[in-house]
Amino acid sequence: MAEVIRISIRHHFNKSTTLKIYDVITMQFRNGSVRADIKVLATINTNRTDKDDALNHLIEGVRSSFGDRLKVTSILVQATPRPPKSFSVNDAQTTYFILRWEEPEYGSLYQINNYTVEQKTSRLKNFTQVWTIPYPQNRMIIENLDPSTEYIIRLSSNNMYGRSEGVLLTQKTLPGNDNTQSGFLPKLIFTGSLGGGVAEWLGCWTCNPVSRVQVLQPATHWICSRLPIVQLLGCAL
Repeated sequence: MAEVIRISIRHHFNKSTTLKIYDVITMQFRNGSVRADIKVLATINTNRTDKDDALNHLIEGVRSSFGDRLKVTSILVQATPRPPKSFSVNDAQTTYFILRWEEPEYGSLYQINNYTVEQKTSRLKNFTQVWTIPYPQNRMIIENLDPSTEYIIRLSSNNMYGRSEGVLLTQKTLPGNDNTQSGFLPKLIFTGSLGGGVAEWLGCWTCNPVSRVQVLQPATHWICSRLPIVQLLGCAL
């Protein structure tokens, strides 16, 4: 069965101008010889396309009727994840921001563990605060900000293989006055506009600090590049 699956995958993609399958590896059999976990390895020419486009082509090919014929039950991409999408400030006030974003494309296939949020004022070179947000949460509050101050915020995705490129956002807080509250909690208690209990609501936004992670950019001068390994679980014929 393993050889039939290998030939089927190579035959399905052999006309592609985006990528070339150079190996299909059987990792293990399950339920005797009925089902198999498969690794698919491919190469791309970076003069013609980039890694994400080629990987999209590979994933969509496996998710098509071809994948249905193989009875693929799960697809895992063994590589650093893509960055989050639609990163924005949902609400900007004098001392806090409410941030929102969407998970990256194929986020579940990359097995994302969490997101990293970093913050600094625009006049500083390095980010000064870091938080980790568990997946699949897609919003948070940054509080204790200074009024009339421009901040730069960076958001990235993390999995067991590393960290994605960061998505940058620049936002300025609203002007304050002598009565501006220095923290987010006193403002909530004063307005009482959210209802349901302030402590309970804030618990939904708790973030834990994490150590800074160095981001390494991939080489861009290669003519050919190897795609991340795509793992197909539960293949059968």
